[in-house]
Amino acid sequence: MTDSDPGRPDSPGAAPRGPSRSVGAREADDAWGIVSYLLSGLIVWGGAGWLVGLWLNSRAPIGIGIVFGMVSALYLVWVRYGRD
Repeated sequence: MTDSDPGRPDSPGAAPRGPSRSVGAREADDAWGIVSYLLSGLIVWGGAGWLVGLWLNSRAPIGIGIVFGMVSALYLVWVRYGRD
């Protein structure tokens, strides 16, 4: 790596990290993190419920998977961002 490599945190072209980042940038990162937790919980557990529903020939597991995914995603958001 050279001294002007943007991949290095101490090089002039690198994005600032840690306390030197603006508050708005950290809040935007947190907001996108929350959205990604909520969407991934919905997609992963809703998809698992859909697969179980196909296996059991029933629609109920889809709803159960979606509800479980949202509840678990909200819990993870609360643990990650809400306990500061």
